[in-house]
Amino acid sequence: MALLVVPPGVVTEIFPVVAPEGLIGMVLTAGQHSSVVMTWAHPEFRASAYAVPGDVFGIVAPSVQISGSEMLLQLRGVAYRDSVPTGTAVVTSGLGGVYPPGLPVGTVISHAEEAAGWERVYLIRPAANPELVTHVLILRKPGPESVAPAFHPDSLP
Repeated sequence: MALLVVPPGVVTEIFPVVAPEGLIGMVLTAGQHSSVVMTWAHPEFRASAYAVPGDVFGIVAPSVQISGSEMLLQLRGVAYRDSVPTGTAVVTSGLGGVYPPGLPVGTVISHAEEAAGWERVYLIRPAANPELVTHVLILRKPGPESVAPAFHPDSLP
């Protein structure tokens, strides 16, 4: 979690938080002078997402790493019949009402596992790293329209 100083009354809970590179998390608690953000690195973080061009959906969650220091995400719940090639961009889908569609999440780097023949799990290198971010945006009143046009094509994973 990160501490974020904001003007009073401007931010409320569950507003999405993004960096220029992509998704960071959401506002967990909003106070009069500061807010706490739950980043995607938090064990309880989840976001609905899809692999571009949009034919494979899943849930993004932090990856539990046994070794290595790189923080990664997982795209879970991908139907067993679907596959996602390495290098594929993953963006938020807008389902669930918290994150608008089109926020860059990251890039698929490998196939992680298969669960009993009903789902595939993929490892994702995040587009934005909460440890390295110095500036964020808080998206107020997220709507159903895609925010993908706000991100320059060169910044997408």
